[in-house]
Amino acid sequence: MSISEQRRIYKQHRAVYLTIPKNSAIEPRQRVMKRGFLTAAKGKKALSKATAPNAVSQSVPDPRPDHSGTKKTQTEDVLPEFLRDYNPKLSIGKVEQTGLPDGYVPWLPEVKQDDSDNPSRFRDDDLVITTQPYTAIGAKFADVPGGFTKCLLSGHARRLILRAPGFPRPPPQPKNGLPFRVMEIPGKGLGVVATQDLKAGDLILSERPILVAGSSSALLNPPMQKLSGLTHEQIRQVLLYEMEKLLEQLFAQLPEEQQKAYMALHNCHLEDGSGPLMGIKRTNGFNLTGLCDQGDKATYAGVFDTLSRLNHSCNVNAKRKWDMSSFSMTLKAFRPIPAGTEIVISYISDTHLLTSERQAQLAPYGFTCTCPTCSDPAASDAVRAKLSSMNVKAEPLIAAWAHDRTLPDDHLLKPALANLALLERECLEYHGAYMSTLFLVMRAYVVLGNVKEVARYGAIIVDTQQAVWGPGKALDAFRVFAKPGAFMGDPLWGVRKKI
Repeated sequence: MSISEQRRIYKQHRAVYLTIPKNSAIEPRQRVMKRGFLTAAKGKKALSKATAPNAVSQSVPDPRPDHSGTKKTQTEDVLPEFLRDYNPKLSIGKVEQTGLPDGYVPWLPEVKQDDSDNPSRFRDDDLVITTQPYTAIGAKFADVPGGFTKCLLSGHARRLILRAPGFPRPPPQPKNGLPFRVMEIPGKGLGVVATQDLKAGDLILSERPILVAGSSSALLNPPMQKLSGLTHEQIRQVLLYEMEKLLEQLFAQLPEEQQKAYMALHNCHLEDGSGPLMGIKRTNGFNLTGLCDQGDKATYAGVFDTLSRLNHSCNVNAKRKWDMSSFSMTLKAFRPIPAGTEIVISYISDTHLLTSERQAQLAPYGFTCTCPTCSDPAASDAVRAKLSSMNVKAEPLIAAWAHDRTLPDDHLLKPALANLALLERECLEYHGAYMSTLFLVMRAYVVLGNVKEVARYGAIIVDTQQAVWGPGKALDAFRVFAKPGAFMGDPLWGVRKKI
């Protein structure tokens, strides 16, 4: 049975789980639940009915073949809530009872092998092992400029890769060689340290992953009859087992040197039921923005040889970005990095959160962050609590101050410069409050007619834009800020001098 047919039946039976009221006739064609149904008003109403105390479960024949060899009738228990969105949170920490539940018979979907670079070779929901960029079987990693990646993904995700503009261009590399080395970091294991001074926006590395696979269990969708009667934790253990078996198929096709590099990475999921391959992927995988399944929130993660060695800090100094056209992750300096300094990134998406919230997001990695920001939570949380008040529109403030001689010249500059210092201390240059404060400072110097400071802060704006958001129309528009004298024609130029 094809993956598309299995998913269709999965969705059909999931809808039956949630929407069949007592003594109703079963009409599968009318009860297939569309994605997003649960968050809509009708879905919430149906869900409340299905989970009501007096709701009666019904027995529904399962038309799919039973891989255990025994034909079964499925009992309609309400589907566990954490499985309703196709993306359950897997186990972390120490789990007392790991492994498969007694009597569970493993199930794996059909996996197809890719043998071409034809974008239309597979259907959207086919599950495919593919090499990207496409490489003949038996090729060595060093034979392909920039290397290649073994991937386990859907036909839709494969098509996104092959149709990306410019694919497969070689990954860009630093002009003067790699500006770092991997070395032992006290208390952290291996890490990445700069070997030369780096400016904000400097390219550090662009690397293709060792392997790519789904970042959730959406690739599996095991038959519901196999999950019937299992606890939430037992279902998690089943998913971990099945994902490990899929990864084993992918891992077996890696060149030997890539297998060694993968297995040398850290694994912080040793006690939660994850197999060795799944544990390493969960520990080291980076989300690949833009690579996803059709109609699903499910995305993909890549595991890297060097980039996966980067350690976490809430005081980041580098930023990573996925580039589909070169099928590589690019790492750039986020702020100046002196030679000898460790290059660090954030493992979580929001370092502007309060300390307790950041530590909770880091829990799956099995460590407590001790960066300067986390070491002084009172001070760092106070800055983060002020972020929204710092993120203001400059022009109304500038216009009101420019012509009001009752206000001192540093009325806006003094608090704005203090805020910039706080934001830089907390490494929050990526936050909108930083850019709006920079713009406020630069505009204040325009009103004061200070050519040198206008050019200085204009250059900082350009560098920040380049480091955080990269090239584009917005960056081109900001470049004018860095040109000395560019604002001398501004209506507010030097107004405070003329009054």
